[in-house]
Amino acid sequence: MTLDKYGRLFEYNREFFDTRQTYDRIDLFQICELMLAAGAEVPAHRQVCHEISYIVSGEGTFYTDGAAIAVRQGDVHVTARGQTHRITAGRARNMRYICVGFEFRGASDGGEDDLPAFYAAPPPRVFQAREDLRYLFGGLVREFFAENPYRDQMIALSVRQILILVARGFRGGSAAPLPMPDGCPRSGATAYGVLQYVDANIRAVKSVREIANALSFTENYLSHMFKAKVGVTLQGYIRAKKAEEAAALLREGKHTVREIAAVLGFDSPQSFARAFKKERGCTPSAYRNTDKDTV
Repeated sequence: MTLDKYGRLFEYNREFFDTRQTYDRIDLFQICELMLAAGAEVPAHRQVCHEISYIVSGEGTFYTDGAAIAVRQGDVHVTARGQTHRITAGRARNMRYICVGFEFRGASDGGEDDLPAFYAAPPPRVFQAREDLRYLFGGLVREFFAENPYRDQMIALSVRQILILVARGFRGGSAAPLPMPDGCPRSGATAYGVLQYVDANIRAVKSVREIANALSFTENYLSHMFKAKVGVTLQGYIRAKKAEEAAALLREGKHTVREIAAVLGFDSPQSFARAFKKERGCTPSAYRNTDKDTV
C-alpha cells in the first residue's frame, strides 16, 4: 500500500484557484475525489470557498471550526468560505469522498430559495443523499475525467443541480408529496403519491407503518388501497425497490455487502442477504460475482 504524507491512497484533483471556471454564475474552484487510509487526516485549513463533501464509502469525522461531525457512506456535508476545516478517516476503514469547491458570482437574487445565503451559513450537520444526488456527484467527476462532447454544458447543469439538491436535502426535501393539481385525473392519485414517496426515499423507508405516518393515513387503509390500485402489496413493493437499489450498488462495485445493508436500513448483513435472495434468487455476493462474469 502506497500512501502520500497525508495518507491518501489515491486522489483525482482538478483545481481552478488561479483561473476559475465559471458555470452559470458559479465559480468552480475545485473538483476532487480521494481515498483516505484508515486513521489518516487532512490537516486543518481555512476554506477559501464553499465546499460540498459527499462520502462515497467508509466513515470518519469532519471538523468545522473545531466542532466534530461524524460522517458515513452517503452523507453530505457543507463547509462555508472562511470556516476552518479538518477531515479524519475512521480507524477501522478507509474513507472515500468527493468534494466540490465553489463560490457564487454576482449579487444574490434573494427570495426563499436564496442559495448564496444558504451556503454562507450551512447547518452544522449532515444528511443522507438520495439517488439523484449521488448520481450527480459521480457524473460530475466523470465529466472532468473524460473529454466528451457537450462537456461544459453537462458540468454547468450538474453543478447547479447539486447545489439545489443539497440545499433541499438540508431543508427537508424528502417531505410528503403535494396534492395532485386541479385538472389532473384523480383516479389513483393517492397510490401514485405513495409510489413517488417510496421511490424517493427507498434507502430510509423500512415499513408500511412508517409511510402511513409520514403521509397521514392509517396503515390498514394504505395497504388495502395500494394493493387495489397497484396490484402488489406495499411491503412487497418496498422489498422489490430495495433489492433494485441494492443491485445497482452491487454493480457499482464500490461498497461491501455490509455497507449496502446499512445504507438500505437492514438490521444486519444476514437479514439483507435473505431479503435480496428472496427477490433476486441469489445472495448479494453471488449477484456481484455473476455481474462481473458478464462484463
